[in-house]
Amino acid sequence: MVCFPPQQPNPLVLVPTRAGTPRTLPKDQLTHTFAGWLPDGKRLFLLASEPGHGIRLYVQGLDGQPAQPISPEGINDMIPRLSPDGKWVAANVDLDKVFVFAVDGGSSAEVPKIQGRETVAGWSQDGRSIYVADLGALPIQVYVVEISTGKRALRMTLSPPDPTAVNFLGPIIVTPDAKSYVYGLDRRLSNLYVVTGLK
Repeated sequence: MVCFPPQQPNPLVLVPTRAGTPRTLPKDQLTHTFAGWLPDGKRLFLLASEPGHGIRLYVQGLDGQPAQPISPEGINDMIPRLSPDGKWVAANVDLDKVFVFAVDGGSSAEVPKIQGRETVAGWSQDGRSIYVADLGALPIQVYVVEISTGKRALRMTLSPPDPTAVNFLGPIIVTPDAKSYVYGLDRRLSNLYVVTGLK
């Protein structure tokens, strides 16, 4: 999946899954690229940017209050990963670093020993580790990495059943028990023709 973020501020709209009327949240100056629910059902965590600024993480209540930033600029994830307890968000920063940010603001921590092409793929059930995927050549290796120490172990290896012409695999999402996962892929096929008889 490739997301092309909008280039100007865009409102968030809550769409009911049953009968009901969509609700547009109060207009702000943010350009939103991702939104997900926090466990309390009263707040969202967002990837967004202000005019002239880079993408960062925000928390947005449904009470009409402005969204509050919880990270610096420079987040480059398409899908930030929320911890099982809903207290932390893990995201890639500046292409080669992974941080965990407190949803309620204040503290953050860099996950040590992250490799250059690794991106966050999920959280472990106990919230002490994250899954990271090396988005280099196929097959993709997914590691479980302890947040406090960087200690890692290979958890799984992923490759599509038919890797022909697969240009990119991702994003990758691993469930906390690591028994299920989902990923997207970019496959580029083309036709080559031979033309004869041209003058």
